[in-house]
Amino acid sequence: MLLPIKYPINEIFRSIQGEGFHAGRPAVFIRMAGCNLKCEWCDTDHSKKFEMTAKEIVLHIVNDTGLRSGDMIVITGGEPFIHNLEELLSTIYHFRMADAILNDVDIAVETNGTLYATQSVNTKKMIDWLTVSPKADYLSFVEDALANADEIKVVFGDYDPAEMSVWVERKMYNGTAFIQPCSEDYAPALKYVLDHPGWKLSVQIQKIIDVK
Repeated sequence: MLLPIKYPINEIFRSIQGEGFHAGRPAVFIRMAGCNLKCEWCDTDHSKKFEMTAKEIVLHIVNDTGLRSGDMIVITGGEPFIHNLEELLSTIYHFRMADAILNDVDIAVETNGTLYATQSVNTKKMIDWLTVSPKADYLSFVEDALANADEIKVVFGDYDPAEMSVWVERKMYNGTAFIQPCSEDYAPALKYVLDHPGWKLSVQIQKIIDVK
């Protein structure tokens, strides 16, 4: 008998989605520990704080986070796809059948896109919303992720304008292509968006209003 996977978790908490298309929407965040990239501007704590099985994660979300109908569950990191998410996603879907609140919750994954192609077909089918944040040095690894993304978020300064324009021209993402400043110096990103209307500005509102 196979033992259940124990996922390395940094934190699980309820707040609002502070970035991108769903900014302002209440969400429970599952922050996985670890990342396969080392972006110099990243300010995320990737360390493992504890381990939980998929069932323990879902029970904690339902019983202890204050999850409400209409929330999102956002699996983020670090990089979620360095882990086998199929068991976690399958467990969430199993609980959806019996829990009215979970039945009305969307499942989102935030990824750098480099490992999306390695995921099972079943894993991909169970994701309601895929956010891809491609990194300039790894473009050859993210084609599949970008082709299936519901939104893309590019950290301003990680790409030059010519490269960014290629992605928007290739697929407009129905107005869900976002430029996001990596600091509180918003002016350069704002100017880029004003000069390139295919993009929208994403500001990390969780930092502005000082919530997690």
